[in-house]
Amino acid sequence: MTSINDINLIDIKLLLNNNNIKVPKNNDEAYRIAENGITKGLFEIYPDIIVDWIIARNLGNTEIKTYNIPEINAMSSEQLSNLYQILSGGEEIDNNKLKNSIINILKFLHKIERNLDDPAEIKIGDVGTYAKGGRYGRAYWDGFTVTKVITPGKKLEVEFDKPILVGEEKSSQIDNPNGFGWIYFIPEANKIRILEYRRPGKWMFKGVPAKDMFGTIKFGEKRTEIEQGMF
Repeated sequence: MTSINDINLIDIKLLLNNNNIKVPKNNDEAYRIAENGITKGLFEIYPDIIVDWIIARNLGNTEIKTYNIPEINAMSSEQLSNLYQILSGGEEIDNNKLKNSIINILKFLHKIERNLDDPAEIKIGDVGTYAKGGRYGRAYWDGFTVTKVITPGKKLEVEFDKPILVGEEKSSQIDNPNGFGWIYFIPEANKIRILEYRRPGKWMFKGVPAKDMFGTIKFGEKRTEIEQGMF
């Protein structure tokens, strides 16, 4: 089911600005005004992303299959047009906007699989696992939840589901196949820490060498454990 809160705040502000409505300082109020105006048809100008949300909302409980981005990218122009006709109820759209609009509608319907290796897809509430180190045949994993998106697609803040270290702030040397590296731990329990995007599929903590095997982040699964094996 779609929610007005599925729309990015920046697009809500654009909708209000385009219709000469003062944007309130309170974000909840901005969403309330936007939803009321959309529902009652009070606006004259609708940004494309808002139109896509309206289409998704109007679909209600219509049964729509789940797609993924590679599947949509592989579609021909005719297939894309047919899918848009199904979603929009026969509306016409510029071919240059077709694919992007379909993706937006499916995202609002929660009917598109997210690629969690793509930094642009990560959002507040996503979970992940941090391979924090390993030695003597053991690997150590910590689960976390994303608590803040600092710069979309580049940096995140995360909060761990258990205390990590107790004591003074210090660095901890770890073994890895590429030689020695350093991971910097902060002693406070459940401390929010910074993740930085280094290269496709690789999130690491600030201060962790990009070459290190440990220190990498995997989104989609949250686990905190010690794993025995050859590491």
